[in-house]
Amino acid sequence: MTLKLPQVLIDEMIAHSREDLPNECCGIIGRAADGALTLWRATNDQASPWRFNIPPQQLLHLYNAIEDVDGDLLVIYHSHVASEARPSPTDLNIARLHKGATEWPYWVLVSLADEPPSVRAWRI
Repeated sequence: MTLKLPQVLIDEMIAHSREDLPNECCGIIGRAADGALTLWRATNDQASPWRFNIPPQQLLHLYNAIEDVDGDLLVIYHSHVASEARPSPTDLNIARLHKGATEWPYWVLVSLADEPPSVRAWRI
């Protein structure tokens, strides 16, 4: 299945990525039962240009917001401030740790390494 996101959400992820420089940004996109998409910015509690982590309490709050609309988690997104929009070794290691725990959402990576930024979706 190919992921198609509205341009407004892509623009929002790029804006979030730029605003959080020099650190990586992160967030999620949920899909409601009626198909409506909502983007939630999250806090990167790593405050790092190389790593991101959404605090557990915030992640629980976001999951609950998605469940309130009978939705599902469609996307986890984060930025790469100086590398391309492909999963890093760290991203792949995180995915391996959770393999089989649940159906993984898409990972959307926003690269600010070049202008214009690139945005790519991955299934890990």
